[in-house]
Amino acid sequence: LMVDGHLGPSAEWTTVLTPLWIWDLVILFYHFRVIMMGPFKKPDHIPQEEWVDPLPMPKRIFSLFRFCLLVIFEILVALRLDDAFQWKWYFIFIPLYIWECTMVYKKVPLAKMRIVTVEDLENALGKPFAEFTQAEKDLISKKYTVVPSTSSPQFEAAYKVKTRARQDVVKLIFRVVFIIFLVFQLDTEMDMNWWVVFVPLWLMSFCICFANCQNFAEVQAMAMEKDPELFGEKKNNDNEESASSYGAMGSEKKKRPLTNEEKEELKAQVMHSGYRMISSCCSQSFILLIACLFVGKIQGAGFSALWIISPLLMVAGIILCC
Repeated sequence: LMVDGHLGPSAEWTTVLTPLWIWDLVILFYHFRVIMMGPFKKPDHIPQEEWVDPLPMPKRIFSLFRFCLLVIFEILVALRLDDAFQWKWYFIFIPLYIWECTMVYKKVPLAKMRIVTVEDLENALGKPFAEFTQAEKDLISKKYTVVPSTSSPQFEAAYKVKTRARQDVVKLIFRVVFIIFLVFQLDTEMDMNWWVVFVPLWLMSFCICFANCQNFAEVQAMAMEKDPELFGEKKNNDNEESASSYGAMGSEKKKRPLTNEEKEELKAQVMHSGYRMISSCCSQSFILLIACLFVGKIQGAGFSALWIISPLLMVAGIILCC
């Protein structure tokens, strides 16, 4: 309504965005409440040397700082749209620049994380892991993520964290390029086509969908290698028997059959990866639909601005009807 001019010439963005300010106050209250809770107490059944605070105080303060940057950016944008001042847009975006820098500080170390096994460390230092001194363990923990083996759940969890961090870094690069394009469009007389300005977002959505599809293909291939019967393929017992007869000549040994629990876990991994791929593609399609409507409007299309949020209204209506 504000964009279409139905609220009158005296309407201000700072007033129209009142629901956003209320939401920000609720989130700020939550962050302050979490900080005021203080450190978590150690449970009695966990030894002191093994206890790690799941939400340390520096992490809570860092989260509050990052959210405050977004709130400051929102306020500056609203005041700039109301012509409260005539600052350049590159200055308005300074809180967002800092927010992206905090994302670099948070994600780049995880993306560069080096995962090593206990066996690798024992071979490198020439002694069992149990004989490592505390100083050596502390030094190793600062540079590496130590896991029992490459087939352990700890390795899978660490690898997922590293993969997601790399994806977040790629998203960050696209966002930074988009912000540069946007600031140049707003502060200069380049007058680029808005569809060109939003090219980084189109590419980012494509990369997100492609990455999830590739991840699903890798998980499916891994599962098929471990258990071909899961995908309706039967093993060739004759070939396996003939291959095992050449064991003395150095051929590979017959693989241990999977237990029912392992098969169920393997199936769950494939299903989880498939659900993630579908949800990612659907969410990106939804975001692209809204972005295309928005770009079409600022490019000069004559439809009402309500069409931009019509997908959100449709989803909200379906949820309320259910």
